[in-house]
Amino acid sequence: MSSCDSLGFCSGEGGHNAEARTAFEKSVRMNRSESRPSPWPPANLGSLLLRLEKFPEAEAALREALRYDPGLAIAHYHLGRTLEGEGKKEDAEAEYKAAAELDPNLAAPLYSLGQLYRCLGRVEDAQRVLAEYQKRKAATNDTV
Repeated sequence: MSSCDSLGFCSGEGGHNAEARTAFEKSVRMNRSESRPSPWPPANLGSLLLRLEKFPEAEAALREALRYDPGLAIAHYHLGRTLEGEGKKEDAEAEYKAAAELDPNLAAPLYSLGQLYRCLGRVEDAQRVLAEYQKRKAATNDTV
């Protein structure tokens, strides 16, 4: 993790979102010049932008992270939340499913998927997915 990422986390945790964003953006720019860019700087930026409800910007950052590592489950999960925030429910569903399949220790995507199904009136799907969420959460102690 770069010092810019560390500064971003510290600033974000302290409620200094503008400073966190600046630090994460710098980390993303530096990361792009690497021969093998890490998915984490854009994933961290995307997570912050999601929290700030800057959905189009969050989507771009998270898609960049997934270009570097298509198997990064947490990026799929945050992209799902972002897409849902943009009203792209079918795309969000696919991202939640991808996150849940990629990391069997991550329960949160199943919770979000279950809530999405409830909103779409897919009650049986919601019940099935939320039951799986409960099992996974109990087995893994997922805190995301």
